Amino acid sequence: METDPRITALVEAKAELVAYLLMKVRAADWHAVQDAASDIREIDAKLEVLKPRAPLTQADRNELIDQARECVFDGEGPVNAEECAKLLDMVEALRA
Repeated sequence: METDPRITALVEAKAELVAYLLMKVRAADWHAVQDAASDIREIDAKLEVLKPRAPLTQADRNELIDQARECVFDGEGPVNAEECAKLLDMVEALRA
């Protein structure tokens, strides 16, 4: 499977920022260190969103449905397990 070019670009940018951050640490330029660290956190957040995810297994789906049968939505009562299953199917379709 080919890597998403956005992931490649972000990983490369992060590597450059880490090198820059270390250079600024040696120079005791704490403002630049703070800026670079902030940029690295933003890249990490973007990478987390872009990271490929494995589809849910049937066992995981069943566990989530069981949990939904016991949960409460906004204090208004139990979540309908069938509605939860429909939502899980929609989420699964989006993840594919």
